[in-house]
Amino acid sequence: MKDVFHGLDNECILAAAESTGLRATGRVIQLNSMENRVYSVEMEEESVVVKFYRPGRWTRENLLAEHALALLLQEENISTPKYHAIVDDEYAVDSSTVFERIFRPHIPWKTYNGRTLGKLGSWYFCVWEKVAGRSPLEMNVEDLRRAGRLIARMHNLFESGIDTDHFPRHRLATDYFLNDALAHLEEWGGIPRNIEAQIFDIAEELLAGLSWLDGCMDFIPVHGDLHRLNLIQTRDGGEFWMVDFDDSYLGAEIQDLWLLASACDVSGEVPPESGQTAIDFLREGYELLRRLPEGSETLIEPLRTLRMVHYMGWIARRWKEDELFRTTFTFFPTERYWEDTLQDLEKQKALLESEGLLHF
Repeated sequence: MKDVFHGLDNECILAAAESTGLRATGRVIQLNSMENRVYSVEMEEESVVVKFYRPGRWTRENLLAEHALALLLQEENISTPKYHAIVDDEYAVDSSTVFERIFRPHIPWKTYNGRTLGKLGSWYFCVWEKVAGRSPLEMNVEDLRRAGRLIARMHNLFESGIDTDHFPRHRLATDYFLNDALAHLEEWGGIPRNIEAQIFDIAEELLAGLSWLDGCMDFIPVHGDLHRLNLIQTRDGGEFWMVDFDDSYLGAEIQDLWLLASACDVSGEVPPESGQTAIDFLREGYELLRRLPEGSETLIEPLRTLRMVHYMGWIARRWKEDELFRTTFTFFPTERYWEDTLQDLEKQKALLESEGLLHF
């Protein structure tokens, strides 16, 4: 077993924080993050957040693509924490050639903070302002409408400002979300033997039946992981801040709506006979500023399926290299978990079949 973050100590964390020209007091607090390592660092002037990216997951170009999206939002006054420039040449990573390809010609990217990415040893890192707030505990109908408008503004900016032909992130594809996940599960080898064949059989059926997704429409850059915990409010009822563009990719607009809606319950606010759910109010706000492509809602269950399988592959891939995964997901190798997972996959397959969404 290897630990890709071995050696990442307070000296490294403080050096990264001070590469911005700010001076640290020495107080460091680790924040929740599974994939990367994220720290709150107290500086003499303010507190900042330092994020060290998992080595080997993304290339320099991939990471700068994430930063390009956040910078575009910041320049257009959509709330997301602002990067601090890496002023120390020992750590700063040049972004100019990457940004020149990513941004469309009319975007004045040269005026942006182009030194957002640093490198210390094998770790890429960035530093941004610390925003005091929390994720909304629940979202009511008006919250969902506001969030829908915000997502529409984001998508409008990404579509108009980013050259998708040169955006160095993966494109929505069953090969990435399903085939790669199955390969990681097979390499991990921890699925109980009495269930393993059934899990792989049904997952491979889903892979074959959903291959039509790969070319179903023109894709734009999306947040990709826009669940409730990636929205922050600085005060109750205040505007939403978007955080964590780490999983951004070229995908369908509906991705940033269905995932947020899936954890929101508005049944206490609307008459049962209306049949309205959270996705309806997100879409209502969204379509005030941007029209969803026709047929978008038929993609929800296929996209949910991809996420289910991708999640399993993600844990399996990290199992051998990160003790945090083994201590957090203690249920992962258990027979009970895989029995429940098999039932979930069977139900999802039946739903897709009933809606005519598996094409062989």
